[in-house]
Amino acid sequence: MKEKVDMREETLGILELLRPVAPADLIRVGRNYDGGYVFSSQSLANCRHFISCGLSYDWSFEIELKERRPDLPIVAFDRTSGFNSTMLYWVLKNFGKIALYPFRFLGVQDTPAQSWGKISMMLRMKQIFSGNLQFVKKHIGLESNSGVQSFGALLEHSSGYGVKLDVEGTEYELLDTIIDKLDRIELLLIEFHNVEENIDAIVPFLKATRATHYVQHVHGNNYDSVNSFGFLNSIELTIAKKDSGYQPESAEVLTYPVKDLDFPNDRRKPDVGFDFTEQGRK
Repeated sequence: MKEKVDMREETLGILELLRPVAPADLIRVGRNYDGGYVFSSQSLANCRHFISCGLSYDWSFEIELKERRPDLPIVAFDRTSGFNSTMLYWVLKNFGKIALYPFRFLGVQDTPAQSWGKISMMLRMKQIFSGNLQFVKKHIGLESNSGVQSFGALLEHSSGYGVKLDVEGTEYELLDTIIDKLDRIELLLIEFHNVEENIDAIVPFLKATRATHYVQHVHGNNYDSVNSFGFLNSIELTIAKKDSGYQPESAEVLTYPVKDLDFPNDRRKPDVGFDFTEQGRK
């Protein structure tokens, strides 16, 4: 019985750290389903630079970010992205689909129009990544080398950064750097993978951010399974710097996903949400 009580107390503590304070001006940037992110339009307006880490083959977030803030310098990093590597990855991964469903090879859930949209996006890569939106074919890490860009070095010379981190587990290597540079970060969009296995890193990180930053939004990635805490084992968090618009007493969004803002990453399966109501905590 004690073990069950301790587990419940731990779960409630984690949920309290994840509980968002939802501003009234939340927007979604990027496509519906996998690839979009939710955050405050004011937090975006406060950004003076944006670093996007982890693209794969979906650049809808970066494209819309550029459209919304054409003045904002945006640099995107991913060593596995780019036209040639992305096409090779798709062909190897989806050879059977290409043979059987040539219009749907970019993802079994995509319609032909969506598939052609992704092809068009790849063909326009040089046009898309131009001006204030630049692409660097490197991974993000602690120290720079021929294939890796030091994350800390990117935050050395200014402030007002927006950061997107979808780096398939590397986020845990970068948490100390984020804490060290937290005063320079205006908006952080981070996906935590393998949450249950890394909860001992996530909890101290969230506690360390609470003095100056707050959780604006949370969403579970339903490509993953539900963990023993009762939510999906990969979660997408929006963490923003507290500013004059921060009003914790006005947070009225207590259940997630949020209609018209959140969509399941995998559209073939239902979303698994969060319930921060008193009833949900019982």
